[in-house]
Amino acid sequence: MRRLRKVRNQHERDYDTLYRKKMYGWVARMNNKHRVKTKGLSGDFSVKQWDELVKKYDNKCAMCGKKRKLTFDHIVPLSKWVDWVKENHPDYRANDIENIQPLCSWCNKSKGNR
Repeated sequence: MRRLRKVRNQHERDYDTLYRKKMYGWVARMNNKHRVKTKGLSGDFSVKQWDELVKKYDNKCAMCGKKRKLTFDHIVPLSKWVDWVKENHPDYRANDIENIQPLCSWCNKSKGNR
């Protein structure tokens, strides 16, 4: 049997777009937090700290300097954190704002775990 799609008006589409933009930061932060927790690491940063960091970089990618949609990137990758801590003894945790930089998704993917 064929399903009929609900025809949505412009108001509903605008609301959904606004909602997705508003929730993007929250969802991305929760996914990041979950990833850190599954690796047995700790640390957290607030939305306010993230906004201040992005403002510091003038809403640009820290690597390429282009204005694109920014993602969280760990300066010291989570996969290398345990070994790095043994050598460097930082006063912050893996997911604290000191270990985060704003990168566009292209730069973040190309960086990998380096």
